[in-house]
Parts: sequence; C-alpha cells; structure tokens
Amino acid sequence: MPGHIYTLEGWDIYMTNGMKIMAVLRNLILMYILTAACLLLLSFGVYKLELSEAVVGIFVIVIYLAVTFFGGLLTGKKVKEKKFLWGALFGFLYILIVMLASLVMHKEFDVMSTKAVTSMVLCVCGGLLGGMFS
Repeated sequence: MPGHIYTLEGWDIYMTNGMKIMAVLRNLILMYILTAACLLLLSFGVYKLELSEAVVGIFVIVIYLAVTFFGGLLTGKKVKEKKFLWGALFGFLYILIVMLASLVMHKEFDVMSTKAVTSMVLCVCGGLLGGMFS
C-alpha cells in the first residue's frame, strides 16, 4: 500500500502518492513565485549596477540552485519518505517547465546544449540536496 501514515493528535493521516505529487506541484508554484521575485531583483541590479552578461548568468545559475534546493527541502519535509528522490523529482520538474516555457517563447530549444544540460544537472542536484537535508 503506497503512502505513509502520520498521527496528528490522535488522528491518522494517510499520505498517498497523489498527495505527495500535489505537494510537489504546490512547491513548484511557490518556487516559481520566488524565482520571479529573485529575477525581478536581478533585473533591478542590472538596471542600477550595469552588471555584465557573465555576472547575470552566474546569478541566474545561483537562483536556479537556491530555489531548487529550497523547493527540495520543502518537498522532503512534506513527503517524509524517500526525500532525496522527491527532491530530485522536484528539481527535474522545475527545470523541465522552464525549458518548455523557453521552447514555447523562442520556438526553438537545444536540449543537448551545454547550458541546458548544466542547468538540468544543477536543478536536479539542488532538489536532491534539498530533499536530503530536509
């Protein structure tokens, strides 16, 4: 029987895989809001501080890594079992949606480019580490 039974003041709460997926989706929405806020701050920094393209690229990678780590951490705390796998799933879904959005906006996307593969590895690892530390 998939899932896990939790007790909360005498009440048994059964967390099914569907509930775990809903937790991942909820955390994805929260992390996209956080990403938007971070990118808004970064764009303000670009405007005011005239940051170079290389520095902006580094900040984007740091944002991806931090957000997926935090999302994996929240997901791991919610699901309570196989946290690292759920965190890795979170990171994978996060970057997959970013890549799909890029594909829709630019009508072209090279999945095997160095930048895409690096981003995917960093996001999956970020989520995995977040899940491990939860």
